Amino acid sequence: MSTTLSEIEARIALLEQQLSQASEDDAAAAKDGNDRESPPLLPIPPLPPALLPSSTSLSSSDAAATQWCRTCEEAIPVADVKAHRRSVAHQQAAALRAGKTYAAVHHANYCRYCEAHFADVAALMEHRKTPEHNKQRKRQDRASFCAQCSKQFTSPLQLREHLRGKAHKARAEQ
Repeated sequence: MSTTLSEIEARIALLEQQLSQASEDDAAAAKDGNDRESPPLLPIPPLPPALLPSSTSLSSSDAAATQWCRTCEEAIPVADVKAHRRSVAHQQAAALRAGKTYAAVHHANYCRYCEAHFADVAALMEHRKTPEHNKQRKRQDRASFCAQCSKQFTSPLQLREHLRGKAHKARAEQ
């Protein structure tokens, strides 16, 4: 038995109408002083599986074998999580998110690679010498590099604009 969406919507409308009518009857009975017992409400049957969204939901076996990447907003197989985090696509998505944060909170003593604030320029300069900073800088540099055109951009946002541009598309067609 397959139920269409319009049939479900019609059933919901009917139930809402019945509920509204029952509420009005109860209010009128309360005004008249009659305490009439209303009939029990019937439960709404669950949707058939064919009407449930399938592209965004995961079966229990799929959900157990995947991990959600909040940066890329997609499910990643557990076996591929480390490789995914090292991928250029993931790094570009992370850098784009950092770029948005950077634009919102930028000031003179801010490291856009590490998303960290510093009290003064000296502390920022010391931070720039750390291996953690260099690792983050290299990661974001890779995320803002167009290998096809051999061009480095200052941010993934600039890379994205470049990828949409005529020069890149012309080179891609060659």
